[in-house]
Amino acid sequence: MDHLLNWVEIPVSNMKGAVSFYGELLDLELNEMKLGPNDHALFSVKDKFNTGALAKRGGLRPQHGWGGGVLKRRERPCQSPGEG
Repeated sequence: MDHLLNWVEIPVSNMKGAVSFYGELLDLELNEMKLGPNDHALFSVKDKFNTGALAKRGGLRPQHGWGGGVLKRRERPCQSPGEG
């Protein structure tokens, strides 16, 4: 097999803000389009086999509270196993 098709969809609640954020973060252009009643912004990448989109649609929401992208400050440095 030469290619494995990959598609990633990132749920968003604010498409304009997400397009701005991910466009700057990933240094790429996102092409906004409506697919039926849903809003999408497709990643413009050269590899047609690995791509994805931001998606704003009913029933698909960003998840909060699972730790994705959230860094918490540690009160003390990490310790090796067995250290008090």
